Amino acid sequence: KISNGVSPQTRPNAISDNGKVVAGFAAHENKGEWTPCYWIDGEIKRFPYLFGESLNVSHNGNYVCGYLSDNTGFVYNIADDSFVVIENTLEVDYQAKATCVSNDGIVFGYSDGGSPQDRKAIAYVGGELMYFNDYLVDLGIEEAKSWSIYSITDITADGKTFIGAADIDGEDC
Repeated sequence: KISNGVSPQTRPNAISDNGKVVAGFAAHENKGEWTPCYWIDGEIKRFPYLFGESLNVSHNGNYVCGYLSDNTGFVYNIADDSFVVIENTLEVDYQAKATCVSNDGIVFGYSDGGSPQDRKAIAYVGGELMYFNDYLVDLGIEEAKSWSIYSITDITADGKTFIGAADIDGEDC
């Protein structure tokens, strides 16, 4: 069971493998807007001066990621209490949505330009935002240069398998 604290409404979106950490949003008690939050063992932890939503938590429960209302993504390291804003430096007027995070803090998601076909998958690695295609090429998958990867929405615990939307070699995947 998780607590709403002083929020009139909350919504959980993701849970760590051991069930201790949950990511989601809490409605701001005064303004009704969403504020990113997470729960540890059912106790709510809020980012009270930010508006947006926590979309996912790493499998090991060390990281929470999501988006803010100013069109930026974020990743929060629970262990060292560090909050990093991910500005979309790749495209102007596109929102950076952080949809999942690996156990070592690598963030994945998409650059949202409206319709799914206008999106481009992103990776945030070591403080650098890049297209997911470039991330795959860096891992040695050269054919990824020609793929249209729209979004990454989740990652396995080992960080080797992703789910998302793409057009690979003319086939919707």
